[in-house]
Amino acid sequence: MSQLIHEVALASAGTGKTFDLSGRYLALAIAAPGELKDILATTFTRAAAGEILQRILERLVEASLHESKLIELIDHNFAPAGWSANDARALALHLGQQINFLQVRTLDSFFHQSVKANGLDLGLPTKWGIAEEHQNNELCANVLAQTCDDRGLDKMMDVVNGLHGEKALRQPLEKLQELVSHGLEIFQDAPAEAWQCVAEQPGPSQQTCLDLFQQAAIPQKKSGGDDSRWSKLKALLIDTLSGSTSDAFSLVEHTVVLKFASSGTREKYYNHSLEIWASELGHLVSYLRGLVSKSVAAKNKESFQLLRDYDKALLESRARSGLYGFQDISALLGRAVASGTISITPPQHLLLDEFQDTAVPQWRVLEPLLHDVLQKDGKLFCVGDVKQAIYGWRSGESKLLSGLPGWAKNTAKKTVTTTPKNTNYRSSQIILSTVDQVFQGVKRATFSDDDRSEACLAGPAERAALATWMSGYKKHKAHHNKLQGAAVLALVESHDTDELKEKDAVLIAAADRAAAILDDNPHASIAILCRTNKPIPVLQDRLSKHGIASSGVGGSLLTDSTVVRLFLSLCRWLDHKGNSLAAFAVQSSPLAKALNVSLGIHDSKLRTHLAYLRETILAEGMGPFLNGFAEATHKNWHSHHERRRFRQLIDLAFRWDAMPPDSVSAFADFVDSKRLSDPEAASVEVLTVHASKGLEYDVVILPQLKESLLKTGSNSLMGVRPDPYSSYDLVSWRPSGAQVTLLPKLHEMALTVDTHAVRDSLSLLYVAMTRAVHWVEMLLPPPPKKRGKDTYANMLRGALIGNPKNKRDFVIAPKEIAGLDAGYAFELLWAHPNSQSTFEPKAADKKVIRALPTADFARPLFSEVIQPRSLRTWSPSSAEGGGQIELGFLLAENGRQAKQKGTLVHALFEQIKWLEDGLPNDETLLAKLPEICQFIPSPNEAQEALAVFHRGLARAEIHAALTQPEQPTTVWPEKKFSLPVFDDDGNKTILRGTIDRAVLFLKDNGDIERIVIQDWKTGERADERYAPQLEAYRKAVMIMTGLPSEAIETELLYLEAD
Repeated sequence: MSQLIHEVALASAGTGKTFDLSGRYLALAIAAPGELKDILATTFTRAAAGEILQRILERLVEASLHESKLIELIDHNFAPAGWSANDARALALHLGQQINFLQVRTLDSFFHQSVKANGLDLGLPTKWGIAEEHQNNELCANVLAQTCDDRGLDKMMDVVNGLHGEKALRQPLEKLQELVSHGLEIFQDAPAEAWQCVAEQPGPSQQTCLDLFQQAAIPQKKSGGDDSRWSKLKALLIDTLSGSTSDAFSLVEHTVVLKFASSGTREKYYNHSLEIWASELGHLVSYLRGLVSKSVAAKNKESFQLLRDYDKALLESRARSGLYGFQDISALLGRAVASGTISITPPQHLLLDEFQDTAVPQWRVLEPLLHDVLQKDGKLFCVGDVKQAIYGWRSGESKLLSGLPGWAKNTAKKTVTTTPKNTNYRSSQIILSTVDQVFQGVKRATFSDDDRSEACLAGPAERAALATWMSGYKKHKAHHNKLQGAAVLALVESHDTDELKEKDAVLIAAADRAAAILDDNPHASIAILCRTNKPIPVLQDRLSKHGIASSGVGGSLLTDSTVVRLFLSLCRWLDHKGNSLAAFAVQSSPLAKALNVSLGIHDSKLRTHLAYLRETILAEGMGPFLNGFAEATHKNWHSHHERRRFRQLIDLAFRWDAMPPDSVSAFADFVDSKRLSDPEAASVEVLTVHASKGLEYDVVILPQLKESLLKTGSNSLMGVRPDPYSSYDLVSWRPSGAQVTLLPKLHEMALTVDTHAVRDSLSLLYVAMTRAVHWVEMLLPPPPKKRGKDTYANMLRGALIGNPKNKRDFVIAPKEIAGLDAGYAFELLWAHPNSQSTFEPKAADKKVIRALPTADFARPLFSEVIQPRSLRTWSPSSAEGGGQIELGFLLAENGRQAKQKGTLVHALFEQIKWLEDGLPNDETLLAKLPEICQFIPSPNEAQEALAVFHRGLARAEIHAALTQPEQPTTVWPEKKFSLPVFDDDGNKTILRGTIDRAVLFLKDNGDIERIVIQDWKTGERADERYAPQLEAYRKAVMIMTGLPSEAIETELLYLEAD
């Protein structure tokens, strides 16, 4: 294995950065297996961190089982020559045993750990934590309200009106919240003098300007006499300057003023040079510059003072409550490290993923760590792609990546090698050549003076951004050059001329196309990617009309469930009896009867019952309350979707119960802040481009392409840094475009900010297109009659349609819904010449296919993806063997197969209540397996599970356990639970698991007399090993039923062991 070097990998989309990063980690682990805690690997999302860790372990397991995978590690210099399969297995076991010490994590979690270690030095309260979203929103809203009270409401309204003009009269609070949410990050990273970058400029008086124009001569027409258009202009200027200062200010927007301000006397007005009025216009522009500079300087001062007061109050509130956000942690840590207040113990080796999205406050924490790693005998590996930098809106700075080698040489006096990576292991060549054609075509059109092409970017910020973004751009090369697929551009024209209907038509067509592609390629994974969240409900609604389940990374609000919405209304009603909307929603629904709050109940009785419900929830917890309601009523719920969503609501309720106590209505706010994926398998994912980062799909459809590349507008704060490493040195309020034109410094700032925003937009299109493996489809509305702003649609039309390589005879069409008018016309505009309508998914075994039906509500009761943030969660199975699990079994393929086999056998036994009730035939049992297990077993797996099932039934102990006793009983099959319990140290935890089967023996009056817990086992006999697990089940049943320990028995039912 050759010596590792310090390296920055500039990895284009799909070039295997996870492969390289996991390989680097393995190389370091192989070299020093006893120093794993000294390797820090960071990325930006928990999913990405989990993927990297999983890939590290998988590659070791694969190397231990397959010679080709072992050779791959050696050939890439990740393992030394002579390294063996036994070495790989030993390291896999070692990593597994040290799993809690491996530093593969998100940057946020690393910062969080660092702050916890230095809390006192940072001035944090002794008890602090990360706020939930609803807690943070409420805290910020309260602080803003308090700031308004302290400064005086009238004064605050003056500030907002001064900043936003008439818009603030309609939405004052919204505009104020926009200012503090966007401006706080700038305020916290800018010295006070940065806000003084625009000073009031002296100029002539309004009267002087008026006098000059009154004396100004009118240019003559060629035929003789005054030019009437200049006469009208003179009259307008004299009339306006004779009025108030506010009237005069309106001249800022006049065409003549803007022309003279930007180009001087080179411009003309109706065939006459502006040089005719050079003196008059020079004085007027100078006067208006004075007005604009005075206005902007005043707004800067007002904004600074408001944000200063808000920031001070927010810090005090966070200190009192102990609730902080991740952004607070990064900023706090960055300032403390930069000032030398604290120092963070650096790792020996540092592996940084997605470095192009690193924010400047995060860099301030990382910089001394990088410096230390380079100075000592450590290794630095950094991977990213400036073309995929899409987080500029949250201070991401891609120049930190491209400038890292220069920083290392100048600061640490070390060489960091830059390695470009352009071979794509994800997408077909059809996809990659289309990406190249789009971006290179736009570049050619923009910088070849061919302004007739739609692909030409006309705006100065757009042109500057494109030049930067395309610098160093290399054509993509596909590793899998035989992958099939298609790339198409299509026109969707609404039958309705309404602009809103036009947007919806494109979205509806996107869903219809997804349905059509799925019919031709039923095993394909499909994603519809949007720029914002707003279109997602329209898309999901249309897909549901096709009978297609859809979901998205990050999920959607639980309020897409009627039952969840009603329960949230109940929560708000319980706390606020006067909430008539919430009351009506509950009382006019089926929920009313189940909760005994129907319309017509006498007021006093209703108030008493509402108070009882509220006190019950506060005393017992929201989780147990909702759990009990679900178990009592779920048989009347006919919608699988409602059942799944209510399970997730219960999960959130137990998570809520683990938090500090709050009002019942606050639970509704908590739920409203959470987006969860529907646990049903989905054929199509609908999500934002940001959420798709790092993912891949066989098919990608892009419907939101009418959007402008530049969304930054007026009436917002601008911050500019002198370089990627420094604080903002220029901060100013951004007035309208005309006012910006009058002040050169402001104009330069706006161009810098806008250029950064357009770079993000270009990266967004690049990321969206490169998520596709086989197929990318871009849907456009009709072109505007007159070209306006630069849009994605302009780029794609200009770059693709005019290209001679256009397969216009490629046949595609949306899928129709019987009896429903589509409402649009669909036309193919362009197709890649190698496009094919069907393809073989590259990784069909990993793709999600058509949604499976959901089992009865009672199983599973809780989804397994939501974990309480503040309490440790554990399961009875984790107690097996006293908490010691054989790692080799878990890592090996036969271990995973055994686990899957156990799942299938359990599912079969779940179908039996008592033998006396009769057994379903084998065909029925096999047909039910996919529904129960939520995955499709292979025929061999299903038959093997069925054989174990029948052999088990033939065993005397199993036959006896399933024979119905004479005493009345109730059976709990697959009983899920999630319960607060205290561990041996007295700490509150969550015990969560599933009891295979429990038989409840009843007294004559229906009360429970005793319970027998039955646990199926497919492996060898190991009573001692399973004893802790059974005791955990016993503990859970004691909590659920209130029975004493001696009334609860446990049985291990071995299906195969002698």
